[in-house]
This record gives sequence, structure tokens and C-alpha cells, in this order.
Amino acid sequence: MKKSVWTDKELEELLLQLPKISDNRDPRDIYQNIALKTKKRKRQIWIMPSLAAAAAVVLFIILSPNLINWQEPPEQKISLNSATSKENMEMVRNDNTAAIEDNNKDVSIQEENPVNFEDGSNNQSSEKTLADDVERTAVYKEDLQGKELLTYAIPDANGQNIVPVSVLVQKEDNKSWFDQFKETMADLKEEEWGLSEYYPLHADLAYDSLKKVLNIDVPRDHQYGFGSANEIMFKSSLLGSFADGDKVDKITFTTENEKGIVLGNDEITELVVEKSNSSAHGYLFLYPAKGKKPFIVPTPDEYKTIHEAFVAMRKEFATHQLKPSISEGLQFEKVVPNNNGILSIFLTKSSNVNDLQEMVYSIEAILLTAKNFGFKAVKVENPPVKNIGQFDFSKELQVPVAANKLSIE
Repeated sequence: MKKSVWTDKELEELLLQLPKISDNRDPRDIYQNIALKTKKRKRQIWIMPSLAAAAAVVLFIILSPNLINWQEPPEQKISLNSATSKENMEMVRNDNTAAIEDNNKDVSIQEENPVNFEDGSNNQSSEKTLADDVERTAVYKEDLQGKELLTYAIPDANGQNIVPVSVLVQKEDNKSWFDQFKETMADLKEEEWGLSEYYPLHADLAYDSLKKVLNIDVPRDHQYGFGSANEIMFKSSLLGSFADGDKVDKITFTTENEKGIVLGNDEITELVVEKSNSSAHGYLFLYPAKGKKPFIVPTPDEYKTIHEAFVAMRKEFATHQLKPSISEGLQFEKVVPNNNGILSIFLTKSSNVNDLQEMVYSIEAILLTAKNFGFKAVKVENPPVKNIGQFDFSKELQVPVAANKLSIE
């Protein structure tokens, strides 16, 4: 179809042919109508942004719980949508598992790294966390509440060393210390502990509490004098059992109620329980075949000074299967005995240890040695951390009451 084209002149002529239109309205009415329409159009333009803002507020309120819970722990997000709860719970489990694995990795890394004395202040919190799990092996004054301390010196599995074992039993009003000592001998678990079966003694024991004398009456066919090793073990076990404390000053012997006992080629009538500190033992580690915790046992020899004892405690006694109790990483700058019974040990800044538990064992060996030489406490100067387990290095460390606490329950 052909498109019509109108010229301006033709359009003008057509418009002139249209009928005339007249408007009888008052001009003021026309103006008022135009003004109302203009005002209404402006109000509509103002309302639209308001409605948009209101819609935004409503939308934010609807979405705000999700936005808030997006920042909350996974456990709270689970409750928002039951339809996706299983999915969320699986995510939470995965997150928790990853967190636990990370923590385990951190702990293992800390355990592998040695404790450096030079920057102990920076690692104090992490070291303290690891130290919470360490344990002590000796008996301390606070352990004696309502307990009776019984010490038995027991030969090791090879009969080379005497191991002082401390057993705590409940005190009984109707029984004396000696009554409980005799009864408990039969309950010892030497073989379970990795030691020789030695108790109860094949003898009758009688105790004079006023004179502090223990008498041992043996049968004529006793085995304690067969061989020098048996003789040494017998005397060492008795003396070691009563060396601590003040309950026994002397041990006397009878054979079927006749004075004396034959040990080897000699006959003896008594042993004096020495309590002098003129010379004393140090302490070394004896690791039994069962378990990783060492026994802390006296050195084979006695020493005139505690300095000599500390030197010996850094050596291995291969003939007795004894290991050093003071590692090369734990170095002393100086050791100062004080007149008030306190031994001050100054550690070097270069000292370090690889195992906090091993360090606790070393501290206990040092404390037991100090006790043997008549000291009542040890003050560690320049410590790596404020405390390890129950050892607070800001204070004097009280010496133990006895070594190698074991349970018979």
C-alpha cells in the first residue's frame, strides 16, 4: 500500500476546514484544574521513592535473620531451616573435625619442639598447657593427709639395684604403723611393677616403738645368706626400708629366737640405720621392662658433696642399667648451699629440654638428692617457665618425703 504524503500547505487547508470549537469554561476553572493536575503529578513522584524505601526496609527485615545467622556459629544456623538441617549438621561436623585435627597438630608440634630457656616468656602459655599433663613420682607432704606412708626397698628384676617403693594406705585407728607395715608386705605387686618378688620377708618381725628397734627372727634354713648378692640385697633392703623417717634406729637379728644371723661367712647381730648426711647417694633413672615411667633410685656409690653427686647423676651406669637423671640440656651455672637449709641452683640461659615430663623426673631426682644431703628445699633460679605441673619455680620447692609412689589398690 502506498504511503500518503501531505505537504504543510495541504495540512493547513484541512485544519481550516474543521469546525470551530468554543470553550465556555471560566479561565479560573481551567487554571485550577491545571494546577491540581500538576500538584498530583508531583505528589506521585514523591510517593514512589517513599514506597521504594519502605519496600527496602521490609525486605531487610525479612532477610535480617539470615544475615545475622550467617555470622553466628554453625550450631545456630542448623535451626533456621529444617529443610537443610541435615546438610548443615554435616557441615558442622566437618568443621569441628577439622578444628580438632588442627589442635592436635598444634600440640604435637609443641611437644616436638624443645623448651628454650632464652625465650621462655614468649612460650609460657603454650608450655603451661602442655605441662598440665605431667605427673610426679614421689610422695610429698600434701599426700599424707589421712594416710600412712610405708616404704619398702625392693631389689630390681636383675638383683642389681635397690628400689625404694612408697605405698600410701589409709590410716586405721586400731592399727599401728608397724601393724600396717607387716600386713601390706603381702599386698605388694613387685612383679607387676617390674621388680623382684621379695616380700613378705620369710621371718617374724617385732617392733619396740619406745626404743625404735626392729627385731627380725629368721628360721635356720633361711636363704638370705646364700651368696654375697643375697646378703647384700638383704641388708640393703632392710636399711633402705627404714632410712627415711625416725621410726627405726636399729635392726636386731635372731635365728629361731637365738641372738644373731649367719650371712655368708659372717654372723651379725644388728644393723644401725644411719641418718647422717656426711655422705649420701645421688639418684638415677631405672627404666623397668614394663612401662615408660622410670624408678628414681639411689646411685651405687655415695658422695661427700652434692656437687659430686650432681656430676654422677649426668652419667650412665651401664653395669647397673642406670640412666642419667640430669640431661645435658639442663645445665647449672652454679649451685649455692644456703645456711637456712635451702639449695639454690642457677640455670644457664642456654639450657633446654626436649621433654617436659622428663624435666619433672629430673627435678624430682635433684630434690631427692638434696634431701639426702640434709636440705629441706631447692630454689631454681632463671627457670624457663613460671611453673611446670605442680612445680612453681617462683617459690622454693620442698623436698619430697619419699621416692617412687605406687598404688596397691
